[in-house]
Amino acid sequence: RVLLFNAYHEEDVLQSAVEDKRILTCEIYFYVEDGTMEIIQAKQENSGIPQGVFLRRSKVAKRGSSRCYEIDDLKIGNQVLIYSRAFHIVNCNESTRNYVLENHGWSLDEVAPLPLPRDDYAESNRAKMKRESGVPGVDRKRKMNDLKLVMESMLGKERSITDRGMFLECGTDALCFHVVWDDRERLYGDIQYFRLFYYLADDTVEIMRAQAKSNDGRDSFAKLLKRSNLPKNGWVLGSD
Repeated sequence: RVLLFNAYHEEDVLQSAVEDKRILTCEIYFYVEDGTMEIIQAKQENSGIPQGVFLRRSKVAKRGSSRCYEIDDLKIGNQVLIYSRAFHIVNCNESTRNYVLENHGWSLDEVAPLPLPRDDYAESNRAKMKRESGVPGVDRKRKMNDLKLVMESMLGKERSITDRGMFLECGTDALCFHVVWDDRERLYGDIQYFRLFYYLADDTVEIMRAQAKSNDGRDSFAKLLKRSNLPKNGWVLGSD
């Protein structure tokens, strides 16, 4: 039989301006047959702290004593000191709760779950990862990289059938319009020539500079607008 307890410990974070400690959750497994323990930390993405197996299955002696930890030392609310880290036990699974109530005489207060302390940095980091990883329903305020869409499709993530249908129908077909930008009302303004490409597959727009005059005194650039969706009522610089 294996008993499962949920715990956490605080890890100091050095040389950081946004946090001084972090709350790391873990699972403590206690093997009843031989009194051994195993501790596995829950992994957090981009935490910068080593995670995974903290303690391989073995017996752990109490600090300053030759006696090893037993089941009664793992009551909810207790603190277990292992390798200079204080593990605070806050919960256990249902089978563990029934076992200790029936076989070890624990009271209901000793198996009542406790809340985890709030970790503001971890919550903000999870919210950031959701925005950047394309979780549905999250407004990322940015356009996902095209290569990321391709890689996700290769790994089996389904894309919109509407977008795929338009791509199969139109492919890379685009409409080309020759446009001008008359800026002569401003000081040193001039007429500049561009080509506007409208891509039928996803209704995106790209504006490329036409062949520029030699020695016109302007910095050379290839694109005025990167391929993207162009809003109709966009904010215009200098408008009321």
